[in-house]
Amino acid sequence: MGRPTEYTKELGDEICEIIATSNKGLSSICKDERMPCRATIHNWLKSNETFLDNYTRAKQDQADFLVDEMLEIADTCRPGIKTVTKPTGEEVTEGDMIERSKLMVDTRKFIASKLKPKKYGQHLDVTSGGLPVKQTFVVNGKEIEF
Repeated sequence: MGRPTEYTKELGDEICEIIATSNKGLSSICKDERMPCRATIHNWLKSNETFLDNYTRAKQDQADFLVDEMLEIADTCRPGIKTVTKPTGEEVTEGDMIERSKLMVDTRKFIASKLKPKKYGQHLDVTSGGLPVKQTFVVNGKEIEF
């Protein structure tokens, strides 16, 4: 039996559940022989509005999952053996993989900011209900509104 190509609600729900509750993307999910290939999933997204809505919500939920995972990574010691030679020539073994943990957090932070930019993005939204905030300036005795 080959990879599935026909959309079923059960398979669509399983894909969305995996996305919403893990840090896996489609490439990782599609490595499972039970799952369709990426192209098939992209076709489903184009042709099935319900699946598209569920997938979109799953990706937004994944942003929250990644933030939770960042806190865990940042708060958990990641033992790893790394030997460093000091300028004195003394070799010291360090036990925490700080650089690796920082990379893991930064990667998740980047992805979360793209999946849910209003909540995790770095740009401030300076609008009011979707409209620009207006300001009035007085220049040479004239009021100018921006």
